[in-house]
Amino acid sequence: MANESLQSTALISGPLTSLNGSADVNTIDLTLTDERGRVVNLVAFLLDVQASNGVVHVIDRVILPETEKGAD
Repeated sequence: MANESLQSTALISGPLTSLNGSADVNTIDLTLTDERGRVVNLVAFLLDVQASNGVVHVIDRVILPETEKGAD
């Protein structure tokens, strides 16, 4: 969730709002599905990396936001 520092144990399956839109979290399969249906896996041994400004939950690939049509 945007502007919050959550450990993976606080995550529940269901919708999640991020800085880049919304996604669906599946805590059983450790997956994250974005609004466009793209699925990434949460890396189990890197779920709760403490950073100076919050907690990082590492995923196995990059999800880029949709670009505007005609943008360079």
